[in-house]
Amino acid sequence: TRHKSDVLYDQVATLYDRDKDTTANADPEEEPVNLPPGYNAKFADLYQINPDIKGYIEIQGTNLSFPVVQGKDNDEYLYHNIYKKYDIYGVPFLDYRCTLEQDKTSNNLLIYGHHMNGKRVFGQITNYKDLSFYQQHPIVNFDSVYEEADWKIISVFLADPEDQSFQYQNFLDMDEQTFNSYVQQVRDRSYFDADVDVQYGDQLLTLSTCSYEFTDARTVLVARKVREGETSDVNVNNAAVNN
Repeated sequence: TRHKSDVLYDQVATLYDRDKDTTANADPEEEPVNLPPGYNAKFADLYQINPDIKGYIEIQGTNLSFPVVQGKDNDEYLYHNIYKKYDIYGVPFLDYRCTLEQDKTSNNLLIYGHHMNGKRVFGQITNYKDLSFYQQHPIVNFDSVYEEADWKIISVFLADPEDQSFQYQNFLDMDEQTFNSYVQQVRDRSYFDADVDVQYGDQLLTLSTCSYEFTDARTVLVARKVREGETSDVNVNNAAVNN
């Protein structure tokens, strides 16, 4: 049931804390987890549950707070949870075509999540149709197993994945021309104009969830990683509705 799914993910959410000090309070009798090279020790509990773990995603102040996995295809985790058990909620998953490794990463990481009752899983993304919601929640926290990072939202838009003129789900590893075109496309389609600059060389994060404006509609959020030396501050007062 959905209640059981809610309980499970509330429990799983306690297994990752980006503020946790992994050097403190270690149990000397506890068997250390043999993490792959470069993995953040904060992912040890989730890695023990499922070695397909790739990160943890959260939008503070909302109920979007979930581990992220990556399967062998884009069906594996559609209706299976992090324990690989059948679950109508599934678990947010990175597109199987994306590369997320210690020394190589796709310049656009695409993550899918369901939109369930109560805006559960990725349902909160649909709230970004309202400019004020963006102004209250302009940042996504996505920590990969290798790196903790904040991401500034640049666009939220409505899409049809079957629309041949712009298949947002196929922009994953992009050269400079394609990258700039993708950024322009998502800005043009966005519900709002965000005061966040983007340039080739930036890392992008794209979140996709089901929407119900028409058959097979998707609401899509795009953010760029906060650069080294840059703060996570966003001047949300400069944001405006995109007419």
